[in-house]
Amino acid sequence: MLGAPGYSEAVYGTPEAPLVWEGPSVEGTTLIIFRFGQLLNPEFNFKIRNATPGGGVSLSPYGANIIGFVDDDGNFSSGWVPAFATGLGLGYDILAVGELWAGGAPKTQSFDFYDWQVRGTQAPAIPEPSTWALMILGLGGAGTMLRRTRVLATS
Repeated sequence: MLGAPGYSEAVYGTPEAPLVWEGPSVEGTTLIIFRFGQLLNPEFNFKIRNATPGGGVSLSPYGANIIGFVDDDGNFSSGWVPAFATGLGLGYDILAVGELWAGGAPKTQSFDFYDWQVRGTQAPAIPEPSTWALMILGLGGAGTMLRRTRVLATS
């Protein structure tokens, strides 16, 4: 097939063509907790409906990362949001939506979470040390066999 991606591109994606994963809708929730692992440069895209009009949308449990506000109809669309580092590694911590407390953190109020996607380039697997040792041993054995001199039988 002309133009088909190679194995590595199809499995891991590329910076020009990252892989995209889609998830199910969640109705009537108050918090969404999620993490990213094994992805390079991950981004997240989602929509919210039936939320408190004017409520803040935060990707942090303490309101430090307010990414926008719910419109007058109770809807919000994030667009592609890049990942940030949390205390537990790369990725998002907690998605909270609602009116803001005095300190800036949103009160956790009910909303519907839908049409969400994650995209990024998956990090390729790195062999374990024992695998490397076995590969080196095998190559060494093959090299030894090739370098052996053979004695030809004379008659």
